[in-house]
Amino acid sequence: MGKKVSGKPAAPRHTGKRRRRPGRWSRWIARLPLRRALFVYVLLFTLAALGLILGTGLLCEPVKDDLIAQSWVRVASDDGRVVLRTYKAFMNASALTLEGEELRYELVMNSDMDARYELLSMIEGFSLFVWPLLCMALAARAFYRRKLREPLGVLREAAQRIGENDLDFSVRYDAPDEMGRLCADFERMRAQVLEHERSMWRAMEERRRQTAALSHDLRTPLTVLKGEAELLEDGLSAMPPERAKQTVSTMRGHILRMERYVEGLGEIRRLEDVQVRRERVVLEVLGARLRETGAMLAAGQGKAFALEAEEPLGLVMADTQLVERVFDNLAANALRYASARVEAKLAVREGRLILTVRDDGRGFSENALLHADEPFFSEEKTGAQGHLGLGLNVARVLCERCGGALTLCNVPEGGACVTADFGSCGG
Repeated sequence: MGKKVSGKPAAPRHTGKRRRRPGRWSRWIARLPLRRALFVYVLLFTLAALGLILGTGLLCEPVKDDLIAQSWVRVASDDGRVVLRTYKAFMNASALTLEGEELRYELVMNSDMDARYELLSMIEGFSLFVWPLLCMALAARAFYRRKLREPLGVLREAAQRIGENDLDFSVRYDAPDEMGRLCADFERMRAQVLEHERSMWRAMEERRRQTAALSHDLRTPLTVLKGEAELLEDGLSAMPPERAKQTVSTMRGHILRMERYVEGLGEIRRLEDVQVRRERVVLEVLGARLRETGAMLAAGQGKAFALEAEEPLGLVMADTQLVERVFDNLAANALRYASARVEAKLAVREGRLILTVRDDGRGFSENALLHADEPFFSEEKTGAQGHLGLGLNVARVLCERCGGALTLCNVPEGGACVTADFGSCGG
């Protein structure tokens, strides 16, 4: 499976060498698609091959002409009689005309001149094949070095690190061609894998905290049940009726408490399957529904509640069921700790739906600011019938499912403030 993740992944580092500032030619080539860049390289090196062939001919032909000029010319008639023998450079064309006879002539070179002449002819012949092949090889090499070598190296290194389960890097190759887009796609894939790994890490941490909290909170009722069971073993008939009734009542209360913990774990598990279904809703209508719910909750506890909805005519995209569920948890939690009043505000800020709930109580403690949104967290010793400390945790998980977050703070005037961000609400 590869290297195990033992902690929260760090911020990505960049992979790939730092590129020197390219020149004008390099920038122009970098902007070309691969097919066009290959065509440019082939065209340029083909022209180079033609130039080399022409240059080879221009170099060899004067030398060959000079060798011819230094050679002998032997002119003979039909019967083989030598009519004239002289250097080609001194040959006079009139010497080749003899009346009534057909003449033929041939060049006569010594062995050294003949070998040089043949060599130059061979060079000219080979240049027709050698220069094109060499230039095409150079074109392929230049194309690979300019357009393929660096991005392939970046991708190879990235693939190797991903294979080793090391996602602490980023794939970076800035070029507007196909390889640049491929590297960008590879980076998006790496980021998605990293986010998935972080989600798994957070889920494992969440389950670890849940298990630790559950073990801690179940220890007390189990200890009480164990003690009461030992009393029963000593003889229920020997107990006074009131003591026996109290023992049974205590055991029933702690059994109910453990049942509520089990139900709380089931609720946390069900949150993982929640699907966000956004729909168009008028902010004023949503605010009115939350205001009615908050007023009913506050009336049951003899406290005051007020909700303000900004931009009352605005249309937003939101999952109203999730928003109401988060509000129920936040309002119930705020009313539990408020002295007399709870205030809420529903607004759209920078295209995101924001719900703020504040109370006039004593506010969060330092420990609660760090851990209040964790499952089963509570600073109260509430006994068998107390709350489980799941309200803020449920609200946080639902906000994260919507692409937002939950923020806890204390206000300077006194009291606690919880802000729920439900993510983008644009249509």
